Amino acid sequence: MKRIYFFLLLAGWALQLQAQITEFPYNEGFEEEQFPPSGWLGYPIVGNTEFVRVTVGEWPACLPHDGSVAMAQYNSFNASIGKSAVLIAPELILGDDNVLRFWFYRSEDPSNNRHDKIEVYYNSTPDLEGATLLDSISRAVNFYPVVPAKGWYQYEFTIDNMGSTHIIFKAISAYGWKMYLDDVEVNTSTLDLDPPVVISLDGTQVYAQQPMNLELVVRDVSDMPEMLEGQATIEGDTQVVEMTKTSGTQGDFTYHGTIAGQLDHTEGEIKFWLIDEPGNAAWSDNYPLHWDWVKPILEESFEGEDFPPENWTVTGQPLTWLTWDDYGLVYYTDSDGTEWEVYPPHGQRQAAVEWDFQGNDQNEWLISPPIAITENAVLTFKTFVRLNNYDYDEYLVRASTDGFTWENLWSAADYPAGVSNYDDDITLSLNSYVGQEVRIAWQAYNLYGGNLWYSWFVDDVKIRATDTLVGINKKNDLPVSGAFPNPFSAFTTIRFKMQQAGKVSLNVFRNDGRKIFERIFYALPAGFNEIKIDGTQLPSGFYYYQLQTSGGTFGGKLIRR
Repeated sequence: MKRIYFFLLLAGWALQLQAQITEFPYNEGFEEEQFPPSGWLGYPIVGNTEFVRVTVGEWPACLPHDGSVAMAQYNSFNASIGKSAVLIAPELILGDDNVLRFWFYRSEDPSNNRHDKIEVYYNSTPDLEGATLLDSISRAVNFYPVVPAKGWYQYEFTIDNMGSTHIIFKAISAYGWKMYLDDVEVNTSTLDLDPPVVISLDGTQVYAQQPMNLELVVRDVSDMPEMLEGQATIEGDTQVVEMTKTSGTQGDFTYHGTIAGQLDHTEGEIKFWLIDEPGNAAWSDNYPLHWDWVKPILEESFEGEDFPPENWTVTGQPLTWLTWDDYGLVYYTDSDGTEWEVYPPHGQRQAAVEWDFQGNDQNEWLISPPIAITENAVLTFKTFVRLNNYDYDEYLVRASTDGFTWENLWSAADYPAGVSNYDDDITLSLNSYVGQEVRIAWQAYNLYGGNLWYSWFVDDVKIRATDTLVGINKKNDLPVSGAFPNPFSAFTTIRFKMQQAGKVSLNVFRNDGRKIFERIFYALPAGFNEIKIDGTQLPSGFYYYQLQTSGGTFGGKLIRR
């Protein structure tokens, strides 16, 4: 085995000679299917586990940084204590002022917070002999360097090594959870000359009379102040919105602020004065604000930390472990062998009961808390379910005023055979329950007993008064397919859908936050639209696009090959 890896090392050195990097910034996000990427080298030091490329992570659940395609993973979950591997970057010809930045996923599990870690080195040759250790970073949040919560964190190191240099990531297992690495950047200047850039702004559309709790994520390579100011203009009146930093010490910084509730159909806009510690500053773009429609009587999207949600109930057969639970993205193979990727229609989580492939009996219930129906109302929800299936699974929505006697409101068997792939809201009248408290249940079982043969997914549950229904199908303008192709070599196209005609602006930023592309369209039509970006003059690397419409601001990562 040692001889095999010796020859692999020699082959890797040969690749390095062909992959000398002289143009900076140099970026690698592991987006291409080839792994290790061109010019990179990866192999185990102790044991047989190597770094690999993955598009989604489990144990812990993790998606690539910034919603990109892929990331690098070391599977310490299956590697015993002391096993290790390296991932080595191509030869970099550095100057006298160099910086390394990368993103590493920090995770937490009370039963598995072991000391898995990566060590970061640089060397003039692509190996560890004589290498200089920059630092080590633990996977678990409670080990060095301690962080407050799980998530992606950016780490930065200066490299005092001119000329030929190799960056080396060494993963060391403590038989804990897996480790994830993404978006490696090397630059030959540590100076920060650019102002911060907004990555996302959430909470800009709320129900009437509800406070607007804004969450602003800002990216900068330098530190950021504890407070930022926003300038909100609502119905012609301008007010200052104080944004307080709640997390972030490197890379991405999160700020929170609140605007008082407003009347129904109130609109406004907000911009932010963005400044970092070196004093680079600029105004952000303007972002629309909306207060629309009356708050539902019940609203549940299963995004909370606990499942079932507060005052909800899960019950079922005692022998199966596949009862109602919450999930993120699910790779699901049904009993027919058909493979599905089931994404939550909104947010990060969805409720689901999976079919028990071990054959245990299932009769699984997800039950809401009691809801007082004081006026005509409807129940709406979204679902991914096998309709009218021939294996006699029953998927029912039921209602009860006493918790014992249940009335059917909806059945998947009432539809033509097929799959409801979160296509449209299911809308059910609750008018017959006016003046009563009602519980709603989602029940899954098989008519002939035994296990289910398909899984059932539910999300975005709402109960609304009927007189608030005007406009409930109003949707934000959403990019329906993002950028395509992505990664791209010359041109890429941003595709999106608008609910109504209006103004659209598209900005593209470099990885360091500098704006390099801006287009404004003052009157795009409703429906599907496309904006083509000419990237022929752009160097390879990561970029970020920001699309602003009347329905909100959205963005994502672009990868130029």
